[in-house]
Amino acid sequence: MINIQQKIKKTFLLFFCTAAIAQSIAQTTIKMTNQISGKAKGYGINANYSQTPFWNRSQLLLNKIPYGVFEHPIDAKSGDLYEDLNWEYSGGTASGDKVTPYQGLQALKFLSSGNNGLITNKLIYNLYLDPTQNYILTFAAKKGNDFSGKVNARIHDHFFGQEFYVSPETAITNDWKVYSYTFKPLKVGDNYFAFDFNVKGAGTIFLDDFKLYKEKDFRGDNFAKTAVDLLKDFQPEVLRWGSLPANFLSFKNNVGKGAADRVTMGEWMKLAQELKAGVTLCTGTNYKTDYLEQRDKTFTTFAEYIAGSNTTTGGAIRASEGFQDNFLGLKQINIELGC
Repeated sequence: MINIQQKIKKTFLLFFCTAAIAQSIAQTTIKMTNQISGKAKGYGINANYSQTPFWNRSQLLLNKIPYGVFEHPIDAKSGDLYEDLNWEYSGGTASGDKVTPYQGLQALKFLSSGNNGLITNKLIYNLYLDPTQNYILTFAAKKGNDFSGKVNARIHDHFFGQEFYVSPETAITNDWKVYSYTFKPLKVGDNYFAFDFNVKGAGTIFLDDFKLYKEKDFRGDNFAKTAVDLLKDFQPEVLRWGSLPANFLSFKNNVGKGAADRVTMGEWMKLAQELKAGVTLCTGTNYKTDYLEQRDKTFTTFAEYIAGSNTTTGGAIRASEGFQDNFLGLKQINIELGC
């Protein structure tokens, strides 16, 4: 641990996001957010990130649908679902499943009572669908031993019911599997559409990780190719993972394979490497986060995740995401103790 700490001391610029210190930093090595400039000459923070459901509308993320991962409780301790407020069900009953989610902390468990189960998202999505472009619709699903039917997903006009796309009826397996469908929308998107799942058959099914994105944006990760290409031209000096919601985020939910908060810190640092930029990571300072409630263990694991070998606890978490090497090769690493 001593070697890691020594490396971190040489590599990290630690600062609090207070007016006085921010002004001091701005006058020395870093320009703050109101002084953005590209071409690696400013603190390029237009790629600012922190995970909340609404952030998923960012053009940087591959998937623009902000719901369908069944995460983000209103209160981290009570486990009340934020997203559950935006779904309604008929022909069955629904609950959160925290035992066997596909990713993150929770999946949707739906017990269908017959052949007309319906899982509907009530939100209106302000997204444009272009009928000249190929789109990819994916969702993760599995069935309980009591289910023998099929499911399909439908994207439709919120107000008039006209359909953009209906996936084939699919017989799902007993193990988690991602089902993927490539299509062109049947009509021009009018910026107001919704989606639902139709369940034909009685018994239990599980759903998680709904995604909809343009085929041309796919890079094999969570970031949209068109947005990353623009960032490459912009050449940001630093990518900031954070903002005010980061004060309420625990470290454990933002790292590791299948992390609850979707884009991990490791993925963010990998993107910074690709863009030849530095990175700023905000840590959660709310009293309910593990950064404060288990501070010694959490910050040690956090340091190992960034700078340690794969034999350390944090390094093993990083390796589970596919990142074998540490991130000490980044241009700079800044840690914000809260936003």
